[in-house]
Amino acid sequence: VCVSRSEGTPYVILEALSQGKTVISSNYGGELIIEDGKSGYVFNNTIDDLDRVFKHALQHPINGIDRLKEGYYSPKIVKKLDEFFISFLPLVSICIPNYNGAKFLEQSLESVLAQNYPNIEIIIVDSNSTDNSPEILTRYAHNNNNNITAIYQPERTGIATSLNVCLRNTKGKYFVPWHSDDIMLPRDSISRRVLELSRRPSVGMVYGILKLIDKSNKEIGKWDPGQIGYRELQKRNPIANPATMFRMDTVRQIGGYDEEIEHGEDYYLNLAISKRNPILYAPFIVAHYRHHSGMDSIGRDYTKWDKMIREKVLSL
Repeated sequence: VCVSRSEGTPYVILEALSQGKTVISSNYGGELIIEDGKSGYVFNNTIDDLDRVFKHALQHPINGIDRLKEGYYSPKIVKKLDEFFISFLPLVSICIPNYNGAKFLEQSLESVLAQNYPNIEIIIVDSNSTDNSPEILTRYAHNNNNNITAIYQPERTGIATSLNVCLRNTKGKYFVPWHSDDIMLPRDSISRRVLELSRRPSVGMVYGILKLIDKSNKEIGKWDPGQIGYRELQKRNPIANPATMFRMDTVRQIGGYDEEIEHGEDYYLNLAISKRNPILYAPFIVAHYRHHSGMDSIGRDYTKWDKMIREKVLSL
């Protein structure tokens, strides 16, 4: 029984409803929560009416927990609270260039969606695929509450061009370039890298360790580049796209990817970022990197393009 003349719905009433108790409240706000005769009782602020209602309640108890669930346990309210708290987390933009990647595309997308970091956006740029990639992307974009955006290019473009298209459509504070055939594991891959960048505002890029897998998802090795910097990167690039997360402002400051570079776009960005900002090695696995037959090793030199990349970065 709440006989307050200033507040008819204090927390004690909500607590009582949650325990399935019959609630009697004054009408100083009580009627806003309690529907008289259905979820509880409301008296008109006189002792005589309280006596009447009290005696009636003893004979006809009411369990108002359903009303409490309706007003306070609503999935919509929970969703709004989730959205409120998630809005304080920095948005991570995951950019995926794709061309005929249907074979592994769904597995790759599912691994990203299964991450325990809730504030992400996924932008996929499809370069006029001839397999069923467009159908897969359309389905995922439709079913994932605007978390996934699919952009369809009318003709095949290079990876650097696709990534720049993606960057122009992102809103995130952090940026992850991703392959449509890799697997983002473990589930805290994004959250741990976000934490590393959040703790170190001067760092432009964080990168971790890759587990190498074959087409059957069997582990075939590990790639651990260790701590390196601009000087080491001038010699070769041991950091692959799936291992990285960039600070978006830093990427935009250098103008994104250089589209004249047909091979080694990851080398260009890694080298350019490391020239301007410290880069951080995170000594934990951040992804499963798919190694296809006939594929050169990670860290390959792209001899034809290395000189161009280094000259371009020096001129920045």
